[in-house]
Amino acid sequence: MDPHFSDATASSLRIAGAAALRLDLLQEAEEDRLAAKGRPRLWPLVVAILALVALLPVFYYVVRGSMQQSEWRQEAEAQHAEALWRCNSLQGREASDSCQLRVNAEAREAAQSRLPDTP
Repeated sequence: MDPHFSDATASSLRIAGAAALRLDLLQEAEEDRLAAKGRPRLWPLVVAILALVALLPVFYYVVRGSMQQSEWRQEAEAQHAEALWRCNSLQGREASDSCQLRVNAEAREAAQSRLPDTP
């Protein structure tokens, strides 16, 4: 052991070195914390993008179902108009009226069967 350094001096130097190391680590941690505050967080953006990607198929199916329902409605209206046109072209008032009542009754039944059951 070096005669110029006593055990007390060596332990003082170790303590001072440890304190300096701790101070350096605290300063680095503080710098890292300040740097993290300055840059925007990435996870909210990632969550928002994932939510949008998840909602796109839902939106697609809703719009697709709406379009298909619209097509079915237009087709049913066209068939109903054609049936009424045929009824109006029949000879005789009674035959025409009877045909129209039957066509309208069938249209009402079809509309009732498409409605959801509500309590």
